Amino acid sequence: LLSRGSADPRSAPRPEAIAQMKRLSAAFLLWRLFWLVRAHRALAILSTEKREIECWTLDRDLCETMGDTLYGLSRFPADDVGDLLSGRMATAAGICKLVEEGLCTWGLCGGGEDCSEASEQAKAAKKKNKRHGNKRLASSPSPERSQDANGDAE
Repeated sequence: LLSRGSADPRSAPRPEAIAQMKRLSAAFLLWRLFWLVRAHRALAILSTEKREIECWTLDRDLCETMGDTLYGLSRFPADDVGDLLSGRMATAAGICKLVEEGLCTWGLCGGGEDCSEASEQAKAAKKKNKRHGNKRLASSPSPERSQDANGDAE
């Protein structure tokens, strides 16, 4: 976060970068909520007795994590909701795609501050793989070239 008066205006985040990070944060929270609800529904299959005796800590932790996620979503300003849930964020598939791209970008840049170059590399690799009909990432080794820890081909 920026501290008042000490930040160089040239290094301040651009408004579009802030909007993108808000969108990505909301996407991760919605994605998490989706999986938590699925886990909660899976627990509902169990009998009430079994759930209350054997799974009460799991149920409690699920509810707590769900509450934390909902709290995180509630902290977005009401004025931003329309913008956050438009475009790709309007559908579950769009949210999942945004989360996928965010994870891929962070994986390529190592979680550093400036992931813009890694983001461009990820997009370029994805386009190249689509053109060639290859579903693997461009950076993943091919099975015929895999090597063991000693450097010997397998």
